[in-house]
Amino acid sequence: MSPSIRTLALAGLIGLSAGSFSALRADTDGVLIIEWSPNTVDVDLNGYRIYMSNDPNVFDLTPAEARTRANTRAVPPDVAESLFSSLDTASTYYVALTSFDASGNESVFSEVVAARPCDATTSGALQVQWSGSDDLSVAGHRVYVSTEPETFLLSPKEARPSAITRTAPPGTTQMTITSLDTTKTYWVGVTSYDASGNESGFSEVLAAVPTIIPALCSVAPFEAPQGASAVAVTLYGTNFQSGASADFGPGVTVRSVDSSAAPLRVVATLDVAPFAEVDSRDVTITNPDGGVSVLPDAFDVRVDLDRVDINGSSRIDGGDMVQVAAAFTARSGEPRYSVSFDLNMDGVVDGSDLTLLILYFGWVGPF
Repeated sequence: MSPSIRTLALAGLIGLSAGSFSALRADTDGVLIIEWSPNTVDVDLNGYRIYMSNDPNVFDLTPAEARTRANTRAVPPDVAESLFSSLDTASTYYVALTSFDASGNESVFSEVVAARPCDATTSGALQVQWSGSDDLSVAGHRVYVSTEPETFLLSPKEARPSAITRTAPPGTTQMTITSLDTTKTYWVGVTSYDASGNESGFSEVLAAVPTIIPALCSVAPFEAPQGASAVAVTLYGTNFQSGASADFGPGVTVRSVDSSAAPLRVVATLDVAPFAEVDSRDVTITNPDGGVSVLPDAFDVRVDLDRVDINGSSRIDGGDMVQVAAAFTARSGEPRYSVSFDLNMDGVVDGSDLTLLILYFGWVGPF
C-alpha cells in the first residue's frame, strides 16, 4: 500500500497545471517539509521513497521508470517527514511517495502534491533608536550602518558612499534596518540635518549583531469557526526560535505555543471567541530576540453554523432570512441591531450577512 501525503508544508498547496517546467535547480534557498501518514498496513515495511520533480508527467511513469528522472530520497520506516533544501523558490515542485519492503518491492505512487518552496534566506534586522530633538530647525535624521567602524572616523558626507543610509522625518526616534547579514557585526550612527541640507556630526556610534528575521510561510489548518477551542495550528517557516510567540488577530486567543520543533515550525493552540469577526487575518510570529514575520490573510475565522440558524429550527431557511432582512442596515448601538443578525460580526447587518445565509441556505442541522 502506498503512503498518503498528509502535509506539504512551507507553501500553499496548489492544483496541478499543464505547461513546461524548468529543470531541477539547487542554487537557491527554498525549503519544503514533506509530511505523510505512516503506512500501518504492511508488516514488512522497510521504508519510504520520496520522489520530487518539476515535471508532473514524471508521475505518469512507474516508480522504477521515474527514479532516473526525479530527485529521490529513501527514508526509514519510522520516519514520517523529510526536509528538502536548496530549492528554487520561483519553481513549482511535484512530490509523491512510495513504500517498499525488505526485498525491494515498491508500491505505486501516493497522490501527487504540488507546492512552491519557502524562501529560507537568512536575513537580519537592526532596530535603531535615538533621542528626539526639540530643535525646530531639524528637517530629518539620517541613519548610517556599516560593517567597518572606521567609516565613522570620516565626516557624514565622506561616509555616505560606503555605508547603508536611511533617512527619517523629524519627530521619528527609531527605525528598523533589514536585509543584513546575521553573521556580521554592524556599527550604527545617526545624524540630524536641516532644510538647507546642513548635517550634524555623528551621534554615539554603537555596534550590534542583527536579529535573525523568521520567515512564516504557511499555516495548517488555515481556518476555524467562531467558538472553536483548543485548535492546534502549525506554523511552518524558517528561523523560528524556542520561545517564539504567535498572534492571530482580534478575537483569537493563543493559549500556548509549542516551539520544540523550531526552527522550521511551531504549533499554536488557539481559542476563537464565539463572536469573533468572520474574516481573513494576518498571522504574526515573533522570536524572543524581537525578529518578526507576518503572513497576510493566512488564517480565516468562519461563521458558527449554529449562529446562521438564527431561529433555532435546525434548518437554515427563509425564516432566518426574514429575521436578517428585518434588521437590515442596522448598526451596532442602534435599536434594531443584534449580534444574532450580524453573522460576520463587522458591526452592521448588511449584504455580507445575507451572503452567509445564502451560502448555507437549505442546510439541515444539528450543526
